[in-house]
Amino acid sequence: MAELGASDAIIDGEAFVVDQKVCRAFPVFSGLLAAAGDVRTMLAGFDLLEINGEGLRDRPLVDRRKALVNLLRRRQTASF
Repeated sequence: MAELGASDAIIDGEAFVVDQKVCRAFPVFSGLLAAAGDVRTMLAGFDLLEINGEGLRDRPLVDRRKALVNLLRRRQTASF
């Protein structure tokens, strides 16, 4: 969260893993559990429901998606 410049956030999305050995993604929970070896866990975020204690659920989806994009753009400029 510090890298995003936020104290907290609720992001709606779906976790998945990518198996580097077979270049295959497992978007379902059973795939996450079954994955072994050289895997990388990813999150596909598609909605920002809350940021810094402010609820966004009452705002239009297009506004929440713009806020999510802006939040994640901050992450891209952060060093890892």
